[in-house]
Amino acid sequence: MEYNPRYPQPFTLEQAIALDPKVASDEIGRLQNSIVHLKRTQNELKDYLEDPDVRQAVEENKVTVAPYHRASQDERIFMLKLALSHHGISDWETTSESNSTFAKHNETGGIFL
Repeated sequence: MEYNPRYPQPFTLEQAIALDPKVASDEIGRLQNSIVHLKRTQNELKDYLEDPDVRQAVEENKVTVAPYHRASQDERIFMLKLALSHHGISDWETTSESNSTFAKHNETGGIFL
């Protein structure tokens, strides 16, 4: 199985496949949870923007929730799900906005999110 990520990732699909399925599944949950909590925290902090430290933290966090970073994290989740499917696990449930993650094949056979 070959996959060429659109964004730099900390692992290859082959490395993800080599992970124990429980580890891959746990990492999917961790990534999804971090996305949800960061967005929630950003919304909560907006009430305290008059504090310069809070304002700075909100600005710094915007980089993390920026579309590029979010797409990269969604792609990482997708790669882990591909790895699970390689192990015959295809009934994983997602609990965050990553439910909208989808893949389509391009002309060269690559998979793009």
